[in-house]
Amino acid sequence: MKKIALLTVVAAATTGPALAANSYVNANVQFHDTYLLGSKSTSTVEAGHNFDTGTRLLMEIDGIPIGQIQGNASPLPVVTLGVEQNLNLESRFWASVGYHNLVQAGETVQYRPLVKLGYNFEIGVSLYHRTRAHIFADRDDQLQGSDTDFRFDNQIAYQFQDSDISVWYKNIYVLKGDQDFYGNNKVNTMDHEVRMTWTRDGVQPFIEWRNQANGLKNPDGSSAVNNAIVIGFGYVWS
Repeated sequence: MKKIALLTVVAAATTGPALAANSYVNANVQFHDTYLLGSKSTSTVEAGHNFDTGTRLLMEIDGIPIGQIQGNASPLPVVTLGVEQNLNLESRFWASVGYHNLVQAGETVQYRPLVKLGYNFEIGVSLYHRTRAHIFADRDDQLQGSDTDFRFDNQIAYQFQDSDISVWYKNIYVLKGDQDFYGNNKVNTMDHEVRMTWTRDGVQPFIEWRNQANGLKNPDGSSAVNNAIVIGFGYVWS
């Protein structure tokens, strides 16, 4: 049970919150082979607190540029402020509902209601799904709003029974709305992520490979797919 609780934190809160109150922090550095995220190297930091009522409060700073930037670009990180409530359906099957507010440069850019479902098997396998709507905030300098996107995360994880190692695969499909702020057609995309975590007591390091934005094209028609190596850690304390 302790390993499952710790793995929950390292996996960016993909499984249900622990029953006991605790706090957590996750951090990583990402090395990209394109400028999809604005920089060849970026960082993400997330911190949160789980209350014994099943409520989680969290904050994430994502897309922090720490490497080479393309041309005169000046990419800005985005901040997520979130609240989630766990619903204990039974001992192994759980669900949660929540809301994430996405902020950039001091302004809300997306409203993100979400629902999560998960099941933990006795053999160390766990399944997880999240559906999250990306509702774009109105922008005064645009003639129209961007159509709402929907993101679907599906993950299967395995905790080795005879060692402090866990692995998971996650598939992310983003169903885009018809048009963006400028009236351009949007394209659905798919990501693949594979992670291995050392589920030791204390700080838990992990390494991950990401294949992002399948289906997206550059202005010249070439593929905009990005591959990234991610190195990070998670830590939880009561």
